[in-house]
Amino acid sequence: MNICEKKILKDYYSAIYRLIGVNIDFVAPGGEVFQLCEHRNINGFCRLINSSDIGKQACLDCDAVAIKKAMAERKSIIYKCHAGLMEITVPLYLNKNFIGCLTSGQILSSPPTEEDFDRIRKRLADYGVDLKKLKKYYFSTRVLSQTRIKALMKLISLIGNYIVESENKIFFLSQINERDKISSARQYVEKKYQEKIAVLDVANHVYLSPSHFSHLFKRETGLSLVQYLNTYRVEKAEELLANTTLDITEIALKTGFQSIPHFNRIFRKISKTSPREYRNSKEREVRKWT
Repeated sequence: MNICEKKILKDYYSAIYRLIGVNIDFVAPGGEVFQLCEHRNINGFCRLINSSDIGKQACLDCDAVAIKKAMAERKSIIYKCHAGLMEITVPLYLNKNFIGCLTSGQILSSPPTEEDFDRIRKRLADYGVDLKKLKKYYFSTRVLSQTRIKALMKLISLIGNYIVESENKIFFLSQINERDKISSARQYVEKKYQEKIAVLDVANHVYLSPSHFSHLFKRETGLSLVQYLNTYRVEKAEELLANTTLDITEIALKTGFQSIPHFNRIFRKISKTSPREYRNSKEREVRKWT
């Protein structure tokens, strides 16, 4: 049986979860995070911190620094995050090319103490999270000794590199959670909507064949990629029509449409009115309330 078949891949990481209760994710070069383990039990301490915009950004910044370090040193690293938990980053390479990282952690390397939490509480004072809940989650965080954390890092590295070396990048990445891929595809579209986007571009971004991607995208969103892209572009056009004095031609080009006739046709189809009529209606609303 192929080592990289979906069931086998999930079995590896699910077994690790059942043994020590930690999740393993894959972080692509662009920063997208994909779920590998079929279980999903994020540490409550981390979940609470991520509920804060400040905390979420701090986590992203911390992870980015760790991944950059792992890439530069071309080796797995164990580090303490900004909130005091231990994290693992394992870089993966295919033909000397960096293809992403396996990450795990959200654990403590020694039993939590009141003194430890007091230091963390002061560090996270500006995050605006419930300190009572934060303390509860902190003291319930899984503890692994330094020796076991190093063993976990070694195991993750062995599995990840064996799969990459045995197969190819596309097949490895094709096993990643499909829903996460569609979420990444939507982020890609919403970031690149001003540019010309083809199904092949987005499918390649999430390591799927165009036909399989199209099927999954329609199943998850209820729209084809073209429908989703046009709807998003029209929403952006509506914002510009209502809030700026840009002329309609400029708005059409600024939101990714290639021609005015195409813009007018798609806008009317989705908004049930023309761009000019939409702007006039918004101007009437403003005058009504001023």
